[in-house]
Formats: sequence, C-alpha cells, structure tokens
Amino acid sequence: MFSNEYKRIKLDKQFPEDMSQEKAKELSVAKWEFIVNEISQGRDVYYDGGNSTCALCFLYNKKETSLQDVCEGCPINKKGNYYLCNRTPFMRVTQDLKKNGCLKLTHARKELAFLKSL
Repeated sequence: MFSNEYKRIKLDKQFPEDMSQEKAKELSVAKWEFIVNEISQGRDVYYDGGNSTCALCFLYNKKETSLQDVCEGCPINKKGNYYLCNRTPFMRVTQDLKKNGCLKLTHARKELAFLKSL
C-alpha cells in the first residue's frame, strides 16, 4: 500500500471511499509500520507523506470542513483533543524533519505505538 520513493513515503493506491474508522486506523498503523521498517533497514525517510498518506486524515481532515471542525470525529482528536495531531508523537516527527531533514527511528516508533493505542 505504501512505498518509499526518493526517501518520500507515497501511497500506492487510493484509500477506499467507503472506508470505516477501524480500517482507517489499521491503515494508519500500517503506514507507520512501513516507515519504522524502512528506517530499521537503513533506508532514510525525508518525508512521511503527511495527510495525503494518512487514512485517518482521509476520513476526517476534509478540505471543505471549517478549521474548527477539521478533526471532528478522528480518534486521535477524541483521545485528547489533539487538533491536527498537535501534542502527539507526530509533532516530534515533524521536528525531526525540520531539524535533521529525516525521520528518526525513535520518534517513528513512538508515533506507531501511539496509533496502536487508539
């Protein structure tokens, strides 16, 4: 479902339009399992693909939604009012990218564990 092209995570096929929340969680975990595996194998990841490769964002981060409702219903937001994944391990991932230019395995694993806890 995911690939690492030029050190950037890509979605190989579109998410299904009728995807359930459980399937979206499963695919979000799969994305981060893929990233952790890539980094563990010594392959750098310079970009995780952002919301275009996140199944939960596909369901809940709709462009036509007002800013105040953008994450309404997302299990990440429900877990602790984490609007746009703020205050989640994903923020450390984005800091890695800004500071080092690539993802660190430690922070990718934390993001994976967080998603599995949903």
